[in-house]
Amino acid sequence: MDPPEDVPYFWRNMITPAYTPIHRQFFAKMQAAHPVMVQRFIEKVSILIENSELRRQMGQAGRREVEEGGFSVRRRNPALKRIFDKATRKP
Repeated sequence: MDPPEDVPYFWRNMITPAYTPIHRQFFAKMQAAHPVMVQRFIEKVSILIENSELRRQMGQAGRREVEEGGFSVRRRNPALKRIFDKATRKP
């Protein structure tokens, strides 16, 4: 059994229009547990439960991403400063 294909997961810019039939359909489908998706989730979590080395590696990779990745404070703050400086610059 494959996962449901009738779920409108993506809409323009990946946001479903609020309070429309497609929005209600999206959330109804997302709230329903689909057996294939539940089984896949169980399989993936079981791998992590049984493999401490993989958990450690994923934890380290996640920490690196937070500390040094594209959205890290070190990278984000200079970009935000440029935006704020430009927005508050006097003409």
